[in-house]
Amino acid sequence: MPAKGHVKNLANQRFGRVTIISLSHIDKNAFWLCRCDCGKEFTATGNNVVRGKQVSCGCYKKEVTGRLRKSHGETNTRFYRIWAGMKKRVLNKNDKRHGDYGGRGIAICEDWFKYELFKRDMHQSYLEHVKEHGVHDTTIERIDVDGDYTLSNCKWATYQEQNMNTRKTVVLSYQGVNYSLAEAAIVFNINKSTLKDRLRRGMSLELALTTPTKKNREGVA
Repeated sequence: MPAKGHVKNLANQRFGRVTIISLSHIDKNAFWLCRCDCGKEFTATGNNVVRGKQVSCGCYKKEVTGRLRKSHGETNTRFYRIWAGMKKRVLNKNDKRHGDYGGRGIAICEDWFKYELFKRDMHQSYLEHVKEHGVHDTTIERIDVDGDYTLSNCKWATYQEQNMNTRKTVVLSYQGVNYSLAEAAIVFNINKSTLKDRLRRGMSLELALTTPTKKNREGVA
């Protein structure tokens, strides 16, 4: 603990927005009574003030945060929340979905760490999807479920379409029999990707399974 007589006198000196008024007390470090340019008085260690670790009473940080929030004014929009949710799933280990995303190696391309660049790449297609399907049925989807969040691997999808792209096994129940996607493709002589695409486009299960493909119509299958 420094003795009072060995503490360098910082009174009346100015650092950033802070003017040091007088020594407040000594407790392992020397604490000084300070006045911020905003008029608020507070105590801080001399080291923090002199070294620029505390440049105000806290108002500067609030101003910066406020400017960032107001820079686009979109924090309450669904588009922004989709971007924020994407980052949270990938980066926040406390998020309940992290294990299915960041926890298994899914990443976000460097550009998309900035909201403005994510908006540059995805906003127009988002608006087009919303116009057709509505804002509440527009979600971001990775085309390859094992791939990263990148422009080439992402698109907008309805919840039904997204469910068809899950890593979990899809169970199709037709005429009292349950099939996996692969099993149904074999039994009904249809390409698995074709069947999956039909269902994602909203075709009924019966039509998806029984409508002949072009090859089948030509008798080539």
